[in-house]
Amino acid sequence: MTKSTHRPPSRERYQATHPTVTLHLNLATDARLKELMQKTSLSRAQVMEEALGLVESRVEEAQTASDRGYHLGFADARDRFRITVLCAFRDGEMELTRGSAAAQAATDFLEGELWIHGPCPNGEPVSQEEWLRRHLAKEGDDS
Repeated sequence: MTKSTHRPPSRERYQATHPTVTLHLNLATDARLKELMQKTSLSRAQVMEEALGLVESRVEEAQTASDRGYHLGFADARDRFRITVLCAFRDGEMELTRGSAAAQAATDFLEGELWIHGPCPNGEPVSQEEWLRRHLAKEGDDS
C-alpha cells in the first residue's frame, strides 16, 4: 500500500494558485538563463513574467500596426474609388455603393447616354460616334 503524503492546507492553496511549469531548454539557453538570473537577482518566475510582458507588448504593437495599416489602406481605397453624388432631397452627398439600386440607376443612365471614359487603354481617343459604331457591331456579333 502506498503511503500518502500529508500536505498542509496552506500548501494545497498555494499549489492551486501557482501551478508548476516544467521547461526543457537546450544547454545554451539554460546557461543564458542562469547568467541573467545571477546578474539581475531575478528568479526564474520573475524572468518568465518579464519575458511574457515583453512578448505581450510586441504582440500588442504588431496588432495596433496591423489595424492602423488596414484602416489607412481602406481609407485610401475609399478616397480613390468611391463615387459620391449630391442628394436630391437633402443637402450633402450620398455614396453609391456597388450593387445598390442607386449605383445600378447611375450605371443605366451613363450607359444610356453613351458615356465614354476618355482615351482607351491604347491611348487613342474615341468619339461617341465611334464608340456607338463599335458597340452596335459588338451587339450584332453576339446575336
